[in-house]
Amino acid sequence: MSNTVSSKNIITLRNGLIVDKEYINKETGKICHYVAQTVVGVHNSEEVFVLIFPNQKLLYQPDFVRSPEEGCFCPRSFSELNMCLSGCASSLNQNIKQGHSKIHHGLIIKEPLSLSEGTLDEDNEAIESAVLTKYEKEIQALLHEEPNTNPNVFVMNIV
Repeated sequence: MSNTVSSKNIITLRNGLIVDKEYINKETGKICHYVAQTVVGVHNSEEVFVLIFPNQKLLYQPDFVRSPEEGCFCPRSFSELNMCLSGCASSLNQNIKQGHSKIHHGLIIKEPLSLSEGTLDEDNEAIESAVLTKYEKEIQALLHEEPNTNPNVFVMNIV
């Protein structure tokens, strides 16, 4: 796999911009309460991508913590969530710290992470290397602008 994966939370890209994975994970969760886990990766030391694993329970049983007036229209499907999170990611990019890289690509993954598949640890945290390996085919298709063939994965349109 040609993705730059580091156990460090901070990576410097070829262009000198910084990727702070912890910051992106935290801010993605803050900007949308539908996000359960995220995994941030870097491709060829140039492009930042994020894999988002939503809280599926909220899709079917919204808690209405945030109202439409507060920017959340409580999506009820993955296609609605895709539109919503694409907008949230674009918003996050507008507020990214100076000197830091924006998110270039994103995938929303319908399948939850799990202990049994080795993608989630006992503390309910994503195991980055296992997640990136599991979704390598989908990540490569995303980065090379090839069609997504996995019905459990939605490509985000981040502008």
